[in-house]
Amino acid sequence: MPATSRLTCTRSRSRLTRTGRTASPGSQRSGTTWRASPTRHGLRGHLRFGAEVTEARWDAGPARWRLRTGHGDLTADVVISAAGPLSEPRLPDIPGLATFPGEVFHSARWDHGARLDGKRVAVVGTGASAIQIVPEIQPEVARLVLFQRTPAWVMPRRDRAITGAGGLTLAQTWGGDMRALRGTTVPGFPNLCLVVGPNTGLGHSSMIHIIESQLRYILGYLAVLDRTGAAALDARPGALERWSAGIEARMASSVWATGGCVSWYLNAAGRNTTLWPGSTLRFRRATRRLDISEYRVIAA
Repeated sequence: MPATSRLTCTRSRSRLTRTGRTASPGSQRSGTTWRASPTRHGLRGHLRFGAEVTEARWDAGPARWRLRTGHGDLTADVVISAAGPLSEPRLPDIPGLATFPGEVFHSARWDHGARLDGKRVAVVGTGASAIQIVPEIQPEVARLVLFQRTPAWVMPRRDRAITGAGGLTLAQTWGGDMRALRGTTVPGFPNLCLVVGPNTGLGHSSMIHIIESQLRYILGYLAVLDRTGAAALDARPGALERWSAGIEARMASSVWATGGCVSWYLNAAGRNTTLWPGSTLRFRRATRRLDISEYRVIAA
């Protein structure tokens, strides 16, 4: 779950263009695949770009979600939230930053009009984004300075405007302590599935493995709804408690919880709400099928 670094370019006010560097064949193939996939799988007609979801509210009567979006209101039987946990860039509160005359931008909001060649550039952050950015821009710039600090300046998004069956938002329900059954479902939020939910992040492998496992679990969730004719499934609090206890037990001996390690992965209580404390294969086994006993079935 990579935190994103911030890039500061000094003393440049003119409208400039990013100098081009040749992309690797692998990245070109990946980009082509991602662009072609919606058409190949017949998804393009179902996509709505630039449509921010500003509210999602569970309506217990018809057992449906009511969503408010930038393209108007709609209803849904099931909501799958795949926005990702690192979606809101945050610039540091550095004195003088607001009056700095050069370009200042977060790598998650890259300024493609900025030209870096021959400039003095400061990159703040040494996460996964910096690992990709720094080698690319270093040959172009006149001087590059890299700053490292903990915690990173991108925070997990907790202001989720999703209101559950109890009338509380997801943020209010979590209260700064994110938990989800098998990283995917939350009690009191029927038919809401989270992709890359709490305790699904990795520090040792590709998130694609986790995402694929979660998608298979969600497909199983949908299959249960179809097979049983139920209107919705709601995760049982007891099931979440057992799942969370297992995670905390395995996390206790990890580097993230021992030796005074301080990171943005920990919440105010010192609990790691972000990372999965095991292998991707272990997560895949834990999500290979949906256990109906972990859910309350809401009849149609």
